[in-house]
Amino acid sequence: MRHLLLLPVFVAATTSQAFTGVVPTGFENTPANLSFSLSSTTTGRTYQLMFSATQMSPFLNSNLNGMQFRLNESVSSNYAGTTFTDFDIYLGEGVDISTRSSTFANNFVGGKTLVRSGGLTINPNEYLAGGSPVNPFGPVISFNNYLYTGGNLIIELRYSASSSATPVLDAVGSATLGYGTEFAGAWGSGITGTTATTITANTFVTQLTATNPVPEPFTMGVLGIAALAIAKRRKQS
Repeated sequence: MRHLLLLPVFVAATTSQAFTGVVPTGFENTPANLSFSLSSTTTGRTYQLMFSATQMSPFLNSNLNGMQFRLNESVSSNYAGTTFTDFDIYLGEGVDISTRSSTFANNFVGGKTLVRSGGLTINPNEYLAGGSPVNPFGPVISFNNYLYTGGNLIIELRYSASSSATPVLDAVGSATLGYGTEFAGAWGSGITGTTATTITANTFVTQLTATNPVPEPFTMGVLGIAALAIAKRRKQS
């Protein structure tokens, strides 16, 4: 008679490990040299954040799923809040930043992906002033997972006019080392804008949130039905 030897089998599973990173790099705990507001109460805006593959290397093969901004150090009081009827976010691979165009669509390689749509409310005191050496990052603006597999990245924001004045955010200007090659910003008027007013816009210091699949072994027992074999066969009389 044969017997089945029951052995554990090791199977690879995955869990999601969340992490964050700041772009442009070097400004995690260093105030940027300039500021920039999201928009005004009279008109919306189309805004492109552009980051090189070098800037994005910590996020390679991870799912991007959120972004945060912070108040500029010149702001002396907490932000009072506002509402956008529409606040849409697109992500996609970008052209070489040094060759960027004033035509928004031309800055994408192979199109873009809508990862967030709908309104956005920033509640009072979600952006805090008085931090040192920098202000804390505000609330996460979450969006659907976007798997970043390399290359230059464009984050395109398209949003309506706000219900009140928008926060004055920490941003780097065009005189900052690396601007125009490692990172850049461009903006134009209106949520449906097609052409940038400027392609040397101040670029928000942005904290990206992501999840990275991590293999995690676990043991699963094999269920047998009957004993069938042993290492050595013997005859029965």
